[in-house]
Amino acid sequence: MKNLDEFQYPGRRPWLLLVVVVLIAALLVARYEHGKRGAGTRESVQAPAPAAAVQAAAPVAAAVQATPRVAAAPAVSAVAASTPKPAPPVMPPAQPLPLAVCTQALAEAAAHEREGRLAEARGKYESLMEKAVPTQVLTEAQERLGSVNARLALTPRPMSEKTDYIVKRGDSVDRIARKFGTTVNLVQKSNDISKSGVIRPGDRLRILTGRFSIVVSKSRKELVLRLNDRFFKSYAVGTGRHDLTPAGAFRVSDKIVEPPWDRPDGAHLPYGHPENILGSRWMALRATGDTPDLRGYGIHGTTNDGSIGKAESAGCVRMRNADVEELFDFVPVGTAVKIEE
Repeated sequence: MKNLDEFQYPGRRPWLLLVVVVLIAALLVARYEHGKRGAGTRESVQAPAPAAAVQAAAPVAAAVQATPRVAAAPAVSAVAASTPKPAPPVMPPAQPLPLAVCTQALAEAAAHEREGRLAEARGKYESLMEKAVPTQVLTEAQERLGSVNARLALTPRPMSEKTDYIVKRGDSVDRIARKFGTTVNLVQKSNDISKSGVIRPGDRLRILTGRFSIVVSKSRKELVLRLNDRFFKSYAVGTGRHDLTPAGAFRVSDKIVEPPWDRPDGAHLPYGHPENILGSRWMALRATGDTPDLRGYGIHGTTNDGSIGKAESAGCVRMRNADVEELFDFVPVGTAVKIEE
């Protein structure tokens, strides 16, 4: 304190000045430390990123901005394309209808037949054939359906494939048959027209307008007649020995009633001759499409019913006379014929 007394401040004591100086210094130090802490906090929030970090981030940002938004789609599509599609579920084979159910359905259809309700019987038989049924049921349904279809087609009864036609002046049975692509015999029989074929303007006829086609199975010895690609009737046939019946696509090119037969040795045998094997009807076949153009083949009757169901002909398709006469009435010239193995 002795040294402090040497400070010369007019009218004040030296120790009081020292106290004032110390207080001011303490305030300044406290203010400085507080400002330093605040600056440090602000730096931690607002401090810019180091230059190296900015340089590293710049290419990434540029790449993100330059990349189209759909760039990720090909990768997803590639994955989807490489992923195999799940296989469709394997469905178990349809279980045949119980025999009792089939028998009941056949009985109901037969009852419709007896009552003359042929359209209902037809529907029952067709429904059975579209289901999984035992072989013996399918065979019976086909046989009965063929009989019902023939009765519907060969009589004036209504049928979904028939259309009503009012006879006009100048019409004839032949002209109407050609107009609708059917046969004269079918127009006559399905409308109870006499053999004279007399029709008058204003008569209403029911004309079968569907298209017939034929499929012959050599292995089953069966000819199936189809109407608008649906089963119509089946017939037992005979085929060529040594597999001489050609397979392929054909059409009916000619039809002859009570045909004569030119035997391979040149003998001409008229209809009715004991050695004439053609029976009562002949339908010549002409190859179509890629089938080789073979001549001399046809569908015909026979004088030997024992050959039906066998391979004994020279290559033609044989039928019983009653069957070939019915088929002859149904199919016009031009009908498609397919012969399968």
